[in-house]
Amino acid sequence: MFLIFFNQFPKRCERYKLFERRILVSTLFSKIAVNKNKQTTELPFHLSDWWFFGLTDDIKKLLLPSELVVEPYFSNYFEYPENENKNSVYEKFNWKFSPEQYIGYSCFSKYYDDIRMEDCSDISDLINKKSQICMANNFIFLEYKQSGIWNFKYSCSKNELLSGDRYLDLYSFYLFEQEYKKYCDSNYIPTVKNLILSNKEIGCRILRFYKHIYKLVDKESPFIVKLEQLLFGIPISGITLVPTLMKILKEIKINETKYDNSTKFI
Repeated sequence: MFLIFFNQFPKRCERYKLFERRILVSTLFSKIAVNKNKQTTELPFHLSDWWFFGLTDDIKKLLLPSELVVEPYFSNYFEYPENENKNSVYEKFNWKFSPEQYIGYSCFSKYYDDIRMEDCSDISDLINKKSQICMANNFIFLEYKQSGIWNFKYSCSKNELLSGDRYLDLYSFYLFEQEYKKYCDSNYIPTVKNLILSNKEIGCRILRFYKHIYKLVDKESPFIVKLEQLLFGIPISGITLVPTLMKILKEIKINETKYDNSTKFI
């Protein structure tokens, strides 16, 4: 199923063009590095490590630079005195880098001298942009509906929206197309639209409501969980969703009015 994408997106920019051919990779949990004033999560070079598909030499080029780390120092990096003034970007972990970020960073830092990070907290607008170019220029990010590949460990691997608010920090096929157009082919016309990702405020509220609905209808949810969604989760998230829906309807009405006015003169 995913093979049809391997020959797509042929345009590349010369900057940070590392592999002979693009490598296919899962959107979950590949995270897009963004500027601080747009989103809070900043994890450059964070590639999903679930599966990769590409030329053998390219896959080796991606994975082999990741050397074995020194433990327990690597996993407890931010607990050591010399790093106590730094802040980890991971809420529950003290890794120097997460496994996914370590793979991506190790690869590109080996081949490009201007890509350097001391640890996961060593972020800037410049390193974020370098990550965006590397990602857009060397990979194709596929969702389940494009790849047909899922992970038995995560139910969200068949429905990326179930990853909750984290969905806003992840690559999607929609975001990949936007980045491809930006960095590789300015004439490319994206094929996918995504209301949730095009407006973060609207996206957060829709995702929250969606999550509660899913827990209610999911056959594997315990009765107490279903009851919580029915009594609290859905009503509360539904109330916060109403203004968002009104905003969407208002924008649709404005666009329809603009279209009607423009056609009067045709």
